[in-house]
Amino acid sequence: MDKDIEVLIRKYALANAVEHNGKCMVGSVVGKVISQMPVLKEDIMELKPFVEKIVPEINNMSLEEQKMELIKLGWVEEKVMQKKEEKKLPDISENIVKNLVTRFAPNPNGSMHLGHSRVAILPYEYVKKYKGKFLLRFEDTDPKVKKAEKINYKWLKEDLKWLGIKWSKVYIQSKRLKVYYKYAERLLKLHAAYLCECKPDIWKQHIDEKRPCPCRSLTIEENLKRWKRFIGANKNPKKSYKEGQVVLRIKTDMEHPNPAIRDWPAMRIVDKPSHPFSKLKVWPLYNFSAAIDDHEMKVTLILRGQEHATNETKQRYLYNYFSWDYPKVMVQGRLLFPGLVLSKSQINKGIEEGIYDGWEDPKLGTIRALKRRGFSPEAIRNFILDIGAKSSDATVAFENLAAFNKKVVDEKSNRYFFVNKPVEINIDNNFRKVILDLNPSNHKKKRILIAREKLLLSMDDVENGKEARLIGLGNIYVRTDASCNVVNDDLEYAKQKHLKKIHWLPNDNKQIVKAEVILPDSIAKGYIEKNVLKEKVGNVVQLERFGFCRLEKISKNKVVAVFGHK
Repeated sequence: MDKDIEVLIRKYALANAVEHNGKCMVGSVVGKVISQMPVLKEDIMELKPFVEKIVPEINNMSLEEQKMELIKLGWVEEKVMQKKEEKKLPDISENIVKNLVTRFAPNPNGSMHLGHSRVAILPYEYVKKYKGKFLLRFEDTDPKVKKAEKINYKWLKEDLKWLGIKWSKVYIQSKRLKVYYKYAERLLKLHAAYLCECKPDIWKQHIDEKRPCPCRSLTIEENLKRWKRFIGANKNPKKSYKEGQVVLRIKTDMEHPNPAIRDWPAMRIVDKPSHPFSKLKVWPLYNFSAAIDDHEMKVTLILRGQEHATNETKQRYLYNYFSWDYPKVMVQGRLLFPGLVLSKSQINKGIEEGIYDGWEDPKLGTIRALKRRGFSPEAIRNFILDIGAKSSDATVAFENLAAFNKKVVDEKSNRYFFVNKPVEINIDNNFRKVILDLNPSNHKKKRILIAREKLLLSMDDVENGKEARLIGLGNIYVRTDASCNVVNDDLEYAKQKHLKKIHWLPNDNKQIVKAEVILPDSIAKGYIEKNVLKEKVGNVVQLERFGFCRLEKISKNKVVAVFGHK
């Protein structure tokens, strides 16, 4: 590859690393290089492997080293050397600000995930900004498909509290069924709704042909008679409707270009509802209950996904019938995290099949899983605010979230050596006391390791015929028989030779303890220095050259940690 292009790639890789707290990403670097030199798009198959080779080298450098090399390369975009501007939410109109009420309305059929966090954090930030009210509303009126579970009400509250979100009031829709019955009856009396007995296939024909079904022309009196049968209010239970026999429909424009809008269904019967709070058989569908609740709860601002555009059109028919003012809506695009599982249905199925070990499984993008991995609520809030309120979908690399978390936990996290897949080596070295920083941000706090002839290295670091630098100990030369010569302790020599820095542990049971690190796709097993036993369960530590991890179990015989990120 041309030397000038190599320098350009290195510049953008370093700039990307500095901008993201020391870590650059292959995709971002490739994209930036091609944007500056579009001609290279034709050579992307050659370009990408080169970037993949250079990124690990730069990520192994300290942030200060990255900045210094950028300066040496004559980098002129100083903005990457400065703190990024604080992201601000778009302003909203004055009439909404005066009486701002917004809500977070999860379905309690699972735990909260990263996608949910956006439509909880952003409205709450508006509430803080304008001193409004934030409501928590459990939308749990689908006892057949999206079945609510009692534990999820508790978990969702815990997730919100952990994220630092407080609510003014909690509503549970399943406890408000009779409220929806009242409005349904009012619509029937307004001749704005009807009870439809048409079979699904017959109804589809009517919709496709844009013509009303026979039930649409029923009188108010006929609809009210059906209503009694619908809710089981007649004296003879045998004459009540059963599941699938009737649906309450809202009258709309039968010529509407979108068939889903035409006389949409508002309520239906579920004969055997599986629900923790109600056994009633008549249940509202989403658009009916959400529209009524937003009015009754005086919601003035809604942040919702693009997929709800059709739902808004449906709901506005109700608002027009009742002469209500529709809330201000801010449309949010979806957050897409390639490789991170967010789908509740997929998670539930995976748990049932044993693919995932509950909602805290590190493979998942749930708030509970991220908390278990050592992510901080502050990092998640800052990450969401950085993306901001955008109507377009955003594909985000997990590394971006990790970079935000690193900014929060880096200074607080103590450092320790963890040797994965340990290999014993012999070194021709006498007893030596090695004093290391417990945390680079506080040079007063130290930890001590005693090096003897037998050391443990991670299997990946044992390269025959290679020179390397044992951190804090010296430069070594690895031989085929896993024995090592100590070359010297000259740090300048190591820098000049660009020796790989590797961590180590003494093979001494008085100084080490067995350790397991739970990764998303495997478990790393080896040893960790006993200095870690002074930590508390729940603390986030940095296992040097391995990553940030949250300590899950600590005993004198074994330490278990959960991997967070590099």
